[in-house]
Amino acid sequence: MSKSNTMATIINIFASPREAFTAIKERPTFLVPLLLICFAAAAVNWLYLAEVDIGWLTEQQLRAISFILAQTAINPLSLANLGQIDLSNASSLVSAAMSISPINIWSLVLLIMGYKAISKSSLGIATSVVLIPIALIVAIVLTLI
Repeated sequence: MSKSNTMATIINIFASPREAFTAIKERPTFLVPLLLICFAAAAVNWLYLAEVDIGWLTEQQLRAISFILAQTAINPLSLANLGQIDLSNASSLVSAAMSISPINIWSLVLLIMGYKAISKSSLGIATSVVLIPIALIVAIVLTLI
């Protein structure tokens, strides 16, 4: 898709959606929607962080993490409880990983199967589409820690 067609498609999404989605269906590309979503998310985050008190935000996030870790200790389905693993001396990253329950894993399996059924793609592609964004988020979080 040339640059002028891409811009026309972006404008047509709002001006004449039927034409835009027909054009996208005829010449599919993932780059434009991906970039639009990334830029929109970045803009929303930038606007939010420009207005919020960072001290308050940090305090709220730490309070939420301690709540999640406390809930993990009583979650009977967490991997740590199922495996009878003591997390008293574990790092927060290990604690978070061990708080994953089979329900979370089943949710990912259902997402993969749902994407596979809707897109009629292979299992490998469906798995990649679901798990790569999660892996990217984890990688970004790990670089920030």
